[in-house]
Amino acid sequence: MTGTRTGDPALPTGRSRRVRGRPLLYTSYAQDMALLDTRAKRVSAGALVLLALALSAVLADPALEVLAVAYVLAIGAIGLNIVTGYAGQVSLGHAFFVAIGAYTAAALSGLPGGDTIGYGISEIWIWLPAAGLVAAAAGVLVAPLATRLRGLYLAIVTLGLVFLGEHVFKEWQELTGGVGVGREAAVPALLGVRLDQDGALGTREQQLYLLMLVLLVVFAVAARNLARSRVGRAFAAIRDRDIAAAVIGVPLTRYKVLAFGVSSFYAGCAGGLLFTVSGYVEPGSFSLLLSVQFIAMVLIGGVATVSGDRGSPVHLAAAAAHPYAARAGAGDQRRHHADAQRVPGRDRALRPADRAVPDLRTAGAVRPLDPRTELLESLAFLLLEGVIS
Repeated sequence: MTGTRTGDPALPTGRSRRVRGRPLLYTSYAQDMALLDTRAKRVSAGALVLLALALSAVLADPALEVLAVAYVLAIGAIGLNIVTGYAGQVSLGHAFFVAIGAYTAAALSGLPGGDTIGYGISEIWIWLPAAGLVAAAAGVLVAPLATRLRGLYLAIVTLGLVFLGEHVFKEWQELTGGVGVGREAAVPALLGVRLDQDGALGTREQQLYLLMLVLLVVFAVAARNLARSRVGRAFAAIRDRDIAAAVIGVPLTRYKVLAFGVSSFYAGCAGGLLFTVSGYVEPGSFSLLLSVQFIAMVLIGGVATVSGDRGSPVHLAAAAAHPYAARAGAGDQRRHHADAQRVPGRDRALRPADRAVPDLRTAGAVRPLDPRTELLESLAFLLLEGVIS
């Protein structure tokens, strides 16, 4: 009989088929491990991608700028979800790894010979992986200490990274430019073409929007593939019951270190991309509030999910993106002021201590937090209490 094993017509062979009306009934391992395991998911995913591409031609530039930052924050939230949602390790130090990625990218892309460290490498395919790898190296160094702890104790240890990073970045003026002064962020260029300037694909905001959208899809697919692999199943076993996972042969330390490393890589890449929209990065941007916002994105979007079964993390990321998008004008004002302070005959600006930097808050470049942002912060802290408890 065609399609059955010889001598046993009850055992079908060949490609398994879906049962009509029961999309969640799997008849093979291939269906269970598929990236998009139902027709509805495949159609909705394709429709969302097409809609996101169409938005670049419909929305105004300020809206595209906010969405571009939201996509970057979503990349960072996916990274935190790997270590917290899939591996079950509470981390409050995500802002620290974001800062490492941001300053690694800025240092590689910065102009050499200036007040801050710079190597003149503006190609995004170089500084973006480098930002992720440096942050991942920092995460791997911290992970052996964190793997001995869990719960509230692990949260306190990772929380200390944020305050340690704030102190280091505020004092290391050769790298960061100093508090209130900052430095230019990484320059996104691909094969010599600047993506932060008007070009063939549209305006500056349209090009950055498309860049962040493509990178979000790449990082999301990579995270989804990681979650359905052997590593992802080991993460889930550790999250559900680490003692039982050790009994069945899962090496806890190895996979916890791997989870911190992958999460830090995502955070570093997000940090390298985050300030390319505004064009400027300042040491005070990486506070505890940034870590709490990432945790809120993970919890509201859905723990241990990439797309977000209870609402996409991009929704909350868009709300958190407003302050970063508002800094675009502030960064331009700072750069113009630095250019005005250049002395003839010198190839660099004055030192930060000799430069009269205007108060951007009084100038209106950075607006104070509105009630919606304050409500978001309060909600994030309440969610943080739920994670720790």
